Amino acid sequence: MTEQIKNSENPVLKGVITEILDDGNYGTISCGGGRTFTFDANQLDPGYEPLLKDIVEFSVIEDAPFAIRLYHRDKGLAAASGAAVDLRVKCPHCGSPVIPKAVVEDGHVTATRCPKCL
Repeated sequence: MTEQIKNSENPVLKGVITEILDDGNYGTISCGGGRTFTFDANQLDPGYEPLLKDIVEFSVIEDAPFAIRLYHRDKGLAAASGAAVDLRVKCPHCGSPVIPKAVVEDGHVTATRCPKCL
């Protein structure tokens, strides 16, 4: 299925599962920049059971996610329900742990900036 996604005309997107409803049958994926997608169990790759804060990869067809599959999951996240994942990185300029802000031009991320030191 991965090769099928990569070879399709639709670009592959990555996002974080931010909400799960009805035991994983429905949920929300956030891709940053205010862009979110809702999904249902029919849009998941076979065998994938979503967990909160999973990083997933998918294609978009007619503004809906398609073939959602796990891209990355914190090893401790599956065992501990409600576990927090620290998505911050160390700013190379000020050294603060931050979540970088994306700079978007013509619909594409061109750079990221530290929200503290810019």
